[in-house]
Amino acid sequence: MRYSDETRAKVIKYIVSGRTQREACANFRISQPAVSEWWKKYKETGEMGGNNVSKINPIELKAYVKANPKARLEDISKRFGCSYSTAYTTCINLKIIQKKKLKIDPKQLEACVKADPTICGKKLAVEFNCKEASVIRVATKHNIPLMNEHQRKTTNILAYAEQNPSAPHRVIADALGYKTPTVGRILKQHKNNSDGS
Repeated sequence: MRYSDETRAKVIKYIVSGRTQREACANFRISQPAVSEWWKKYKETGEMGGNNVSKINPIELKAYVKANPKARLEDISKRFGCSYSTAYTTCINLKIIQKKKLKIDPKQLEACVKADPTICGKKLAVEFNCKEASVIRVATKHNIPLMNEHQRKTTNILAYAEQNPSAPHRVIADALGYKTPTVGRILKQHKNNSDGS
């Protein structure tokens, strides 16, 4: 939520009068990170209001983009003296650019999982250059069985331990790139589960 310069000034004056940031948050119903950022800026620069430089005039922005249709967000942020994220948000709000909807091809995802059944969402997110949640959402929607990180570690550790039954935990951990306590815990859980059944 964007707060007015007037609100920011009131919060800063409230703190300057001897109140704490926490009291300001409760009194003005504003989040702690916002108040903390405003107070930090006030101590550094003495300004009570917002950063007016980061505000982009929508008419000027539209005119600039019309005159420079190949302008990138970096160009816009330099031209208007604002951050990349401010330029991006403003362009989205003015419908100058559209949010890109990431499309993960379910067939390609399924092929990756078939090629390596122990692959997890985290590794696939790197592969598809997206967030892990996006991979999980597509996998769930298309009934693609996907391991989480713990399941993948467990599978890898148990497979290695089965192939090398006399290998100490440290050797397994070094070979697979895990921490020794993790290997010990997983093998102990597996042994307890095997003994219990």
